[in-house]
Amino acid sequence: METKTKNPQSRGSRGEKTMEQMLAAGIEAFAKFGPEGVTTRHLAKAAGVNSAAIQYYFGGKEGYYLAVVRYLMKKLAKPFLTVLDETSDRFDRAKPNPEDAGIFLSLLLQNIVKRILLTPEARFFAGISTRENLNPTAAYEIIYDTISKLHGMLANLVGCALGIPADSSDAVIRAHAILGQVLIFRIGATTLYRRLDLQEIDHAQAERIATIVADMACRSIGVETSKDPIERSQ
Repeated sequence: METKTKNPQSRGSRGEKTMEQMLAAGIEAFAKFGPEGVTTRHLAKAAGVNSAAIQYYFGGKEGYYLAVVRYLMKKLAKPFLTVLDETSDRFDRAKPNPEDAGIFLSLLLQNIVKRILLTPEARFFAGISTRENLNPTAAYEIIYDTISKLHGMLANLVGCALGIPADSSDAVIRAHAILGQVLIFRIGATTLYRRLDLQEIDHAQAERIATIVADMACRSIGVETSKDPIERSQ
């Protein structure tokens, strides 16, 4: 009589599926309560696994939290980094002057605002990122790896628009101020929804909000925006 052997590939697939399930479930739990405010039992229940699975797959709650933050940043980072690469490429091709830099700044900010309002995971990022900025853990380094790229691009655009070095403290502080104007629309989304009597933001509303935020941000550093520099040069 033949005995059936388990397929290692099948076991691996099940394991990967379980990990994916746990990572997805962990995002909301950690965003709401933080690593100190949620128990291993609660996390396991949210993920639909037993508590031993957290130790088996991640080595404990701390490892689980770090894995969840990496997972979240991977999901969020790709579209943002794509926008940054596109902006950088167009910025270089346009041989920008201060006016062009302001226009690119406006376009980048509009893209960021729309993505943070329309991407479901962004609301969980707001909770985790706010907590990590106030009380940094090892997870902050994972977040900073992506945020620093965005911060750097904003500083480059601000520096060019104002005619100051992009790595100067003035450019970095102004970039930080502009980024704050963007992020408050995700962190303070509950208040905005209530004031606008909305249950959620649709694409048209996100477009309108993005346009207003970008315009205000650019004006805050004395930059008027008009036409896309790529189109203007043709």
